[in-house]
Amino acid sequence: YIEYIENGNTIKRKLDFYEIPVEIEKDSIYNISGIVNIVHMREISKKRLNKSPVAKVTIDNFNDIKNAIIKNIDFLWHCINNIV
Repeated sequence: YIEYIENGNTIKRKLDFYEIPVEIEKDSIYNISGIVNIVHMREISKKRLNKSPVAKVTIDNFNDIKNAIIKNIDFLWHCINNIV
């Protein structure tokens, strides 16, 4: 679940398997919060990225994101094989 405030009300929403809450390393300068939505991932060019990172996710968070990517690819693979 994730909680956020909308129009002064606290909203609690269940996340799907492809939505992973962002967990930033404690030594980050910025207070970043959000969700990694695996379904909306796209390829980006390294040239467009700044040389200095804004923040780093925790290793556990990285593993959660990686596992969600694998689960999503597996889901898509099964869908494609059931259609053909």
